[in-house]
Amino acid sequence: MALPRPHDHLHVLRIDLSPADAREMLAERDPVRASLTGPEVDLDRVELVDPADLAGIGLSGYLIEGQGADPEAVRAEAATLDAVRDPVLILLPHAFAEPVETLYPKAPLSNLGRFPLVAPNTSEGPLRPPSADAPAADTPPPRAEDPASSRRAGGYVAMVALAVALFVAFVVWLVAA
Repeated sequence: MALPRPHDHLHVLRIDLSPADAREMLAERDPVRASLTGPEVDLDRVELVDPADLAGIGLSGYLIEGQGADPEAVRAEAATLDAVRDPVLILLPHAFAEPVETLYPKAPLSNLGRFPLVAPNTSEGPLRPPSADAPAADTPPPRAEDPASSRRAGGYVAMVALAVALFVAFVVWLVAA
């Protein structure tokens, strides 16, 4: 079966192997490339998923929630996707070095579907933290503390300490007399 290959779709392929053999196939890389005829495959853009690891959400939920696939397109195939027990390869967008019109998977791969991605909601605009904003032009920078003020405070502390020392000396003189 020929698969159209636009850049905004996920391709989901079942691997007719055990999970251990599928991991080995992906690790060796050449068998995957041989099973996907066409231009060079960027295996960093290929994800191996074992449906047994998706307990609770299933493969369909993973494609929607984890990969951003169109919920309507995935739900139309949810029964088939969630029934798969063999490992699955997910070809992420831009998995090929160049655009490919059709993709011909060979055994042990078989097509489970092609699912469009949902465009992210950018209606709220970019997120910008307040710390990234520059101070307003009419706002003066905070004033640095005046050095004379800190010297004056030091003088007050010294005078109070001297007064306390004189008072203690006076009390000692009175008690001694």
